Amino acid sequence: DRYLMLEALLATRTRLTCSWVGQDQRGGSARSPSILISELRDAIAQGWRLPGDEEEPYDPDAGERVLAQLTQQHPLQPFSRRYLDGGDPRLHTYDEHWALALTNALQPSPPSTDDALPPAPLADSLLSHDGLLRLLRSPATLCLTARLSVHYKEPEAEEEDAEPFSLDHLQEFNFKRCLLEGACAGEPLSSAVARLQRAGQLPLLGFGDALVQHILPRLDTQLSRWQQVQAGLSTLERQLLRWEWQDRQGQTRWLEAVLEGIQQDEEGQLLLWSLEPSHYGEVFSREGKPIVKKPHRLFENELKTLLASLATGQAVRPGWVFEDRILQLPPITPLAAAQRLKALFSVMEDAWQRPLPIERSLAFTYLEDSPADHDELPADDVVWQKCRKQYEEENFFGNQRSAPLRDQHRLLGELWPTFDDLLADGFAPLSRRLYGALVERLAEAVQRL
Repeated sequence: DRYLMLEALLATRTRLTCSWVGQDQRGGSARSPSILISELRDAIAQGWRLPGDEEEPYDPDAGERVLAQLTQQHPLQPFSRRYLDGGDPRLHTYDEHWALALTNALQPSPPSTDDALPPAPLADSLLSHDGLLRLLRSPATLCLTARLSVHYKEPEAEEEDAEPFSLDHLQEFNFKRCLLEGACAGEPLSSAVARLQRAGQLPLLGFGDALVQHILPRLDTQLSRWQQVQAGLSTLERQLLRWEWQDRQGQTRWLEAVLEGIQQDEEGQLLLWSLEPSHYGEVFSREGKPIVKKPHRLFENELKTLLASLATGQAVRPGWVFEDRILQLPPITPLAAAQRLKALFSVMEDAWQRPLPIERSLAFTYLEDSPADHDELPADDVVWQKCRKQYEEENFFGNQRSAPLRDQHRLLGELWPTFDDLLADGFAPLSRRLYGALVERLAEAVQRL
């Protein structure tokens, strides 16, 4: 390498250009050149001086000034403004597309007081059951993830060779869902467990048995309840839905869906049951007031019921079979379903323009304790104090610590550092528009333990 470098130096007639990657491509931190280029730079710094520095040959800064004169550091990205702002005459670009974009970016624009994006129609992918479910689960991220493709989730490295000896909550949920789906298809639970163990989802030998021994009895009881509610029901053929509505731009949009699993009892009532691989918890307090803690577990089947009511033109009653109880809500008529869907799409259009100041669990805390249709509460109201504590302070459940909501979701902490910021941006009315109808229906829920 040294000999090749010497040949390059001796063969130079007019100019010698040496290049190296001087910055990390991800973080922009400085990176040192190779040893040969470093030695060449050291020799230049020791043996040459700029005009005016000859009188102080031993000045250590004089060598650095020579290197600064000979070294050109380029920006990390080819679209950097340094290529067109005129600050360094040695920086320029030959790409006309970047040049045009940078020229337009450097032109002053009038200040805007609106933080929302320009009006645009909703993406077709959101006009579906999955799109509505996405809105209910995470309304604050819909604009960034669906429209701008900005994601705040840290990537997780998969450990394909790691053999599990325990299941976290999500893994246990998926494991129970696979068992229930197999049982509904006629597969015994023991066979399903063996199949999943062979697939590598459980440890071998007795470790897998130890993990599932507390799960199988609960699933047996849940499947018995499922068979009870399915007795005497007949299943309808799949229903096709094509529902028309007008967006804010005046365009006619269509929601299309294929609905299966709608059933009818002996009295002619349409039902839509869901077998859930989780428990729900208490529905009512001792005073008979609905406890709004886990209605997110009702989202999927509630939305399907709205679509089923429109597809059949009849009232449809949703029901859930959880591990700990059977839960049913009042039937939904086609008129009520259409009104609910229009309200949801109205909130979705708001969420398409800007991140909405709504956090799901925080909204349920507010709606559980606030009066109906009353979003103007005093600043020191106990409801706001409870929400502020949940959003800004740590919570402890026994020996478990739960971080504040703004720390659990990076987007919330960056856009709304305090609960007062969230409240001032419309948290209360938006939460009621999105979740208020479901919370009101929970007051009429019927449960069987």
